[in-house]
Amino acid sequence: MMRHTITAVTVTILAAALVTIGIGPVRAQQALDCGFDFSPSRPDVRPPQIMADALGACDTPPDTHTAIMDLEYRQGSQWVVASTRTDNSIPPPYREGGHHYSVSAACYAGIWRGAVHIRGGIQGHTFRYDSTSDTVEVPDSQCHPRF
Repeated sequence: MMRHTITAVTVTILAAALVTIGIGPVRAQQALDCGFDFSPSRPDVRPPQIMADALGACDTPPDTHTAIMDLEYRQGSQWVVASTRTDNSIPPPYREGGHHYSVSAACYAGIWRGAVHIRGGIQGHTFRYDSTSDTVEVPDSQCHPRF
């Protein structure tokens, strides 16, 4: 399992801004110390459903945190959202178990993936994180064809 850290680019920009207003670089780095993992790394087929599960955590809780998880299937060259779930919980640290996210849809044959869009704010600064899981190809033998 690979943990995706939301701080990668955002902290560098935020640290410079927070140093300018006098908060300091150490506190700036801690401010957005959040992570998110799809677990497992691709959607799980459980006929008659397909599910995407994830775990998120923030060592320093943000003021706001909205995670939108989508379950998507490929139609031609585009991804189509089959199901969406929004969660406004502030995730606790990993050492406290983090916060579990899940979204499910009726299973059909085809290629599927999970997607997440996270928006939040801390100390007057906003952050965002977007990612997709690995894909899974569901055969006709496991779930019915869509059409």
